[in-house]
Amino acid sequence: MACAAAFWELFAARRDLITRLSIATAYPSLFLSLLAIRGRPWLYFVDQRRRLRHDLFGVANHSGLIAALLFLLLLAISNDLSLRRLGTKKWKSLQRWTYIAAALTTLHAAAYQHIEKRQLPYEILLWTTTAIAATFQILGWWQTKFPRLKSG
Repeated sequence: MACAAAFWELFAARRDLITRLSIATAYPSLFLSLLAIRGRPWLYFVDQRRRLRHDLFGVANHSGLIAALLFLLLLAISNDLSLRRLGTKKWKSLQRWTYIAAALTTLHAAAYQHIEKRQLPYEILLWTTTAIAATFQILGWWQTKFPRLKSG
């Protein structure tokens, strides 16, 4: 919580709530993820014979790793300097990888729900959150593709 509060204050100049919440949760999540690795983490991705894991555990971890790398890329270019250097077209095309990263994150979460044999409330929370996020994305897309006709 202290880490989130620190980032909240660090980016207090940003006026909108969504930006502040995003920053206040993204960086602490990244730091906590780095601290959580222990043991032999390579076995999350390969088996004892050093072959790529194709079981549900491997799929969960591979999808999570790819999502994390995509989010790191997105984090790295989510600033005004990158927008200026890349230009709006290239920057926006890279930002669209957010959808792939979100889908991979959902796959990762769903796989772990199954692996961990989570109770129904956790599954409901996952799928409700996913449905709400997808609904907002579809509504946003719909508004850009089919703007309301202005009268007068």
